[in-house]
Amino acid sequence: MEGPREHLDPIVAAWAESVLGPVDVRSHFSHAHGNAELWRLESRGETVWLKMHARRDAWSAEVNALGAWGRHVGRTPLLVAVCQAPEAILITEAEGVAAKSLGWDGMATERLWMEAGAWLSKLHQISNDWFGRVSEVGAQFANADTEVVSYQQTHWERVLADVSQSGLFDDADLKFAAGMAKRGLEALEGERPCAVHGDFSPRNWFAHPSGELSGVIDFEHSHWGCRAFDLCFPYNRQFLRNPRLEPAFYQGYGAISAQLREQIAAFRAILALRQATWAAMVGAYEFAQENVEALRRQQRCV
Repeated sequence: MEGPREHLDPIVAAWAESVLGPVDVRSHFSHAHGNAELWRLESRGETVWLKMHARRDAWSAEVNALGAWGRHVGRTPLLVAVCQAPEAILITEAEGVAAKSLGWDGMATERLWMEAGAWLSKLHQISNDWFGRVSEVGAQFANADTEVVSYQQTHWERVLADVSQSGLFDDADLKFAAGMAKRGLEALEGERPCAVHGDFSPRNWFAHPSGELSGVIDFEHSHWGCRAFDLCFPYNRQFLRNPRLEPAFYQGYGAISAQLREQIAAFRAILALRQATWAAMVGAYEFAQENVEALRRQQRCV
C-alpha cells in the first residue's frame, strides 16, 4: 500500500488489500473531533473510500443505513466490505462534487434543495416500531423505546442538564429551551419512528453542477427517530442566508403540518444547545457562539 498512510491501522490496511488487491492511498481526511477518518484508495483503476469509525455505535449505524436503507432511497455510497474489528468500511465514491461548492444562490442551488427534500421524504417513509440507535444488522443497539414522548424526553433532559453546566447559555436561554422542549413533546404525540439521517446538511451532500443531487453520505448518526430531527438542521443557517431555499426544499419534501412545524421548532432549539456544547468541547468556539446566537435569534422571533 503506497501513499499517505497517516494513522492508518495496519490491520485495516491489510484487510482492505485482502478485499481490493494492491491499493494506492490517494488522500487522507479527518475532522478535528476524531470521530472518523477516511482514506481515498485506488485499486485496479477504481476509487474506493476506506472509513474508520472511533465509536462502534457510529459504525453500526452507518453499516445498517448503507446496507438496508440505501437500497430504498438510492444515491448513497455502496458498501463494498465491512470490517468488524477495528470498525471500518469500504464504500464506493459518490458522484459529482461537494454540494457546498454550488454556493448559496441560483437555480442550481434551488434545484439541489428541492431534490434533497425529495430524497429525505423518501428516507422518512422507511418506518419501524421502536426509536433508538441501530446495530449493524438492524437490531436495537441500546436504549430503545416504543413511545416517542418518553424517548425524546430522556434525550432532551440530558441535553438540558449538560448545557446548564457549560456556562454557554444564560438563565433566559435555558428557560426558553426548556419551554420549547415542553411544547415539542406535546406536539410529538402520535409520531411514529422513521429512518433518520441524523446530520442532514449540504456538507453531506454531493451534486452535479446542474444542481442534481448525486449523493448523500455520512450515516454515522442515523437512527430510528422523528422526522423533525432531520428537518430542523437548515433553519439556523441555510434558510437564513437564502430564504428561497426553504420553499424549494419543501417543494421536494412535501407540505408539512402545523404540528410538525411545532416539532421542528423544538428540535431546532435543542440542536442549538447540542451543537454549542459539542463545539465548545472540541475547541470550535466560533461554531459554539454561532449556535448560542441561533438560539437567541429563535427566542426573539417567537
